[in-house]
Amino acid sequence: MAATTKEGECSGGAFACGAESAEFWSLSEAVAITAWPPALASLSFRTSVVPLSRADCDAVLSASSSSSSSTSTVPSARGRGRGSVRARGRGGRASAPSSLASASEPTLASKGRGHPTPQSASTTNAREACLAMEARLDESIRGFGETGAFVKLDSRSPKDSVLLSVPSEGRERIFQCLDSMNFSTTDTESQRENKDFIAFLKAASSLMMVNTGRQAMLRLFGESSRVEADLKKALEFSSNSAYPVSVIVREFVKIEPHQEFRVFISNRKLTAVSQYFHFCLFEHFSPDLEERIKQFFESSLKENLPAASCIADIVVTETSVMLIELNPFHRTTDSCLFDWANDADFNLLTNGPFQLRIRTTPHLHKLSAPTPWQKLINLWHEAHEI
Repeated sequence: MAATTKEGECSGGAFACGAESAEFWSLSEAVAITAWPPALASLSFRTSVVPLSRADCDAVLSASSSSSSSTSTVPSARGRGRGSVRARGRGGRASAPSSLASASEPTLASKGRGHPTPQSASTTNAREACLAMEARLDESIRGFGETGAFVKLDSRSPKDSVLLSVPSEGRERIFQCLDSMNFSTTDTESQRENKDFIAFLKAASSLMMVNTGRQAMLRLFGESSRVEADLKKALEFSSNSAYPVSVIVREFVKIEPHQEFRVFISNRKLTAVSQYFHFCLFEHFSPDLEERIKQFFESSLKENLPAASCIADIVVTETSVMLIELNPFHRTTDSCLFDWANDADFNLLTNGPFQLRIRTTPHLHKLSAPTPWQKLINLWHEAHEI
């Protein structure tokens, strides 16, 4: 049984709450992109929604089950896409970078996932349904032209498809990112680890863009345990029996790790903001950062929210502020530099007064990328004698 915290809310991560999972799913539905009013959608990236019926979800899960015990007829396409993976989870507050994705959660690619070899009428039907979904996704992705797309469920992204293993393009990409980090022989160990981890985030995020429906299907349903879990929960808890879940196809926009922020909103009041990648120490932030976020909230976000209390992820560049997504105002949503379990922080997030938190000192824990990525990082340093 997952541990409970204040007011009986679960701290074991999204969908780890037993009976409370239905409550969390309901909160998630309320802030999903599919629930956004047009005025809110205009504050974000170009988006296309591909709804999945209950039969679609059943077909994907059936194909997945069949392919886990048979030889896939589809060669792996891991790493073919690039995109804006934001290393995020629905779990509780992360105390160390390992929270980006659970190492105990097997990746579906390790099972040989893909369209299964037809073995019966049911597997043949599942394959045909998957091919039909692929065609719909392909049409949606083509609408974004050469920019490519980032695909996710309306609940979560398939970030685990690139975080726990290195796609085929990963080696070249991480080396490119490390080349750009301006390492020095005078860097302290914590400075080097910080730069290594930022390079990892950039490389992993660059590998999530997809250009075809085929790549999207593999990324979502052939390589992600997170997506598989959410499909099952959607079928179990969704209030909409006709369309329990949708695939969100979004224009790919490159986002630098230091540009992302998590915004806490309680009863339409802006209570707190944290840098999103809270374990990283970034060199500088704009001196007018707080003012720009407050202005964006008051002038654009506040009155257009589909829920009075939620947690917004935004990107702040030199020229604009844009909404990325909304999350439930719930302990299972990562609180970044705040702590749901701390009474003072809980009260602040719920009632204010407003506070902006950014990291000003190195993380206390050793920063290390997932093992396959860290091995490549170590190889780069050995070659460069840094």
